Formats: sequence, structure tokens, C-alpha cells
Amino acid sequence: MPRGVDSETVFGGDGNVEETNKLLLDQNTYMVGFWASSGAKKTLVAQRVFDDDAIRAHFTGGCFWFIVCRDLLVRSLFLDLKMKITGPSKIRGNIPIEDLATQLRNELKDKKNMLVDLDDV
Repeated sequence: MPRGVDSETVFGGDGNVEETNKLLLDQNTYMVGFWASSGAKKTLVAQRVFDDDAIRAHFTGGCFWFIVCRDLLVRSLFLDLKMKITGPSKIRGNIPIEDLATQLRNELKDKKNMLVDLDDV
């Protein structure tokens, strides 16, 4: 989760936070995405949602925040996801990306109630 911004003291985005919370607490919602230009406060809204007590209580499988920068490789993202979500495991460094994706999918299939925030995609 981003640090250095106190989401409680920054104004704006309240309607977006409320609508996002409502969507995420709906059992029929699979994914929520924000699409807007740079500087539109997408990360701030996401941080406020992520920090919400009701959201954290709802996602019993855990809440995970990842910053995806331009230079990040898909393999690195998958390894980071696997490490943070499923815990440390021994993974061959040269495992094909398809096998890594399959392993991650298999380990996550029973964790149906998780919040994963991919920021700066």
C-alpha cells in the first residue's frame, strides 16, 4: 500500500469510495477497475477503500496491494503474488510462465474472498 499520504486528510473522491465499497461488498462483483487520467486520484480512492474496516472484514482471504510499474515483468508480478498470497514456497527460477500461472491459479482457487489491488498498471 502506498505510504506518505494520509487518506483521511485529503478531500475528494468520497462518492467514488462509497460506490466502490458498495460494489466490492456485493457478492456478484468479481472485479472493480478505475480508469482515468493521471492525477485523477485513483490511488487515493483505492487506498481509502483498501483501508476501510468493512472491506477488510469482508475479504477474509486477505487484502493485498501491489504496485505494478512499467518495468515490472509478468514473471516478477506472478512470483510476488504467489509469495505474498500463498506464502513462501520453493519455485524454480526458470519455471515457464504458463506453469507458474497454473500453480498460482491452483493455489488461489479455494481462496475466493480476496482483495488484490494492482496499482499503477
